[in-house]
Amino acid sequence: MQISLNWLKQYIDIPKDLDPQDLGLRMTMSTVEVEEVIDLSTSYQKIVIGQVKEIIDHPDADKLKVCQVDIGQDDRVSIVCGGLNLKEKMYCVVALPGAFVRWHGEGEPVKLAEAKIRGVNSYGMICAASEVGLDHLFVVKNESEIIDLGEGDFKPGENVAKALKIDDIIYDIDNKSLTHRPDLWSHYGMAREVAAILDIPLKPLETPAINGVDKYKLKITVDAEELCPRYQAVVIDNINVKESPSWLRNYLEAIGMRPINNIVDITNYVLFSLGQPLHAFDADKIANDKIIIRLAKKGEKIISLDGEERELLDTNLVIADSAKPIAIAGIIGGVNSEVTEKTTRIVIESANFEPSNIRRSSGDIGLRTEASVRFEKSLDPNLTELAIFLTVKLLKECCPDSVIASRVYDEKNYKDEKKVISFTYSWLSKQMGLEIRKEEVIRILESLKFQVKNKGDQFEVIVPTWRATKDISIPQDIVEEVARIYGYDRIPDDLPVIKMSQAKVDLEKQVERKTKQLFAYTFGLNEVYNYSWQSEDLLAVLNKKVSDCKELKNYLSPEQRYLRISLIPNLLKNLEDNLRWYKEVKIFELGKVYLKEEGNYALDQTNKKKLAYQPKYLSCLIADNSINDVFSYTKGL
Repeated sequence: MQISLNWLKQYIDIPKDLDPQDLGLRMTMSTVEVEEVIDLSTSYQKIVIGQVKEIIDHPDADKLKVCQVDIGQDDRVSIVCGGLNLKEKMYCVVALPGAFVRWHGEGEPVKLAEAKIRGVNSYGMICAASEVGLDHLFVVKNESEIIDLGEGDFKPGENVAKALKIDDIIYDIDNKSLTHRPDLWSHYGMAREVAAILDIPLKPLETPAINGVDKYKLKITVDAEELCPRYQAVVIDNINVKESPSWLRNYLEAIGMRPINNIVDITNYVLFSLGQPLHAFDADKIANDKIIIRLAKKGEKIISLDGEERELLDTNLVIADSAKPIAIAGIIGGVNSEVTEKTTRIVIESANFEPSNIRRSSGDIGLRTEASVRFEKSLDPNLTELAIFLTVKLLKECCPDSVIASRVYDEKNYKDEKKVISFTYSWLSKQMGLEIRKEEVIRILESLKFQVKNKGDQFEVIVPTWRATKDISIPQDIVEEVARIYGYDRIPDDLPVIKMSQAKVDLEKQVERKTKQLFAYTFGLNEVYNYSWQSEDLLAVLNKKVSDCKELKNYLSPEQRYLRISLIPNLLKNLEDNLRWYKEVKIFELGKVYLKEEGNYALDQTNKKKLAYQPKYLSCLIADNSINDVFSYTKGL
């Protein structure tokens, strides 16, 4: 997963003197594994903002112009350029000697040098978008067009990455290091963590009220309640589907996402901001304004947004209208409800789905998406509300004429119960191996948004909902939270003091060891270790009753169905296997058998039920034709 430093700065004020590499190290030492810290601005070294001051014709080339360009230095520089859209006073992007560019946007980057073009000195080049990797920001009609920044508020000589606000630091985080932390699969979740690490304030999320006209009415039915704890939806009318504003495109591009249109980009922005997946449906493509959350019918098909036709199983959860599935829940939408340039009315879905079903369904259809990766980790159902608020707010910003055309539908199928964990300060100190001041323990937990009550030695901690799904459940989890934010490197690595004492004599073990030595070294028998189960066939041969044996519930084969009540059946099996290769077999075994009568050990804390009686038996088997009376020989041993 990739995290943008600029994105984090929306939620926390990171100290200006903190080196991005140091922040990456601190995140690694306490929370996640940062594999790489990537400075995007390094791709734009020696590429600056310039302003064209004067344009004259090239004396020896009809299609070229000689431009006097202000690049923030004392003197203007002369640059030869063939851009079709050149004009005076325009701001442009200038690659200075030493910069790397792609000629006409093709091939590998080459290092630019000062040159003479048709006899005229050219100090660098005025660039087209594709030549400096900015084609994702600027759409051009002709490949000979240069980047036209107009006559806006730019500073000549300023690095283009800073001027266009694409000078970002990206933290490439190993996904395996946060599989147990669904709250960290977002920028706000990571900002919350960084705020705790640096002991700085976290800005609260805005939750604007959603007021609108109740013009459209949806009929929402949740048939599979156990698979959909919460489903929220709202209708937005008078939508204008168009290109997203540059700030939104920049954020998505920075973390490797391709901008599509303002509606899709907003849902992706909220996904990466809060960690809550959303989906936008074209409302006019939803039959009868009905949304049904149900299990798919076996063999039902849907063409997903990636263009693949997918056959569904009856265990896959779908979002459907009255006629058809319109999305595979928590994974991907369908083409039949896709938002296009013609869309004017949309339904925004913000839902929570049961993680195991999403994980299995994702495997069934062979597709993992940014949404499914998050849903399968147990998201907080309370997150859907924050996500739908932010989505509506951004839609109003990007589409000022849009109208909230329905109430916010909210189908809840979960209990919002507080998880409380109790422990003592003395226990916490013993677990950590050092005493941290109580005030510091409280500060650390509250910085992670735990609610803490402390009275004397007793602590009571209320776990925030985004950590209570499957992450924090026992007191030892709280120890880990305190230790990692306090700093593992600050905990002394002294060896524990171990009291030396004489080992207790285990008489039973001594007898076992001497018995085995007697049979192996004195009598010359080979010791065998057999499994603790036996087959019904062997029991029948020895006239043993199956009813006398304990049966395994999870046996893998008929030979492993019953726990042994004697060592002899398996010794006979050893004999059968070995007589094919050896003329004489002398073996013995000392091991437990499992009888139906109750033994000495309790099955649970009630002490009412006991484990089976498990005495240790000793058996030996001798087959040797060279011995005249093998029975008497064995009896003699």
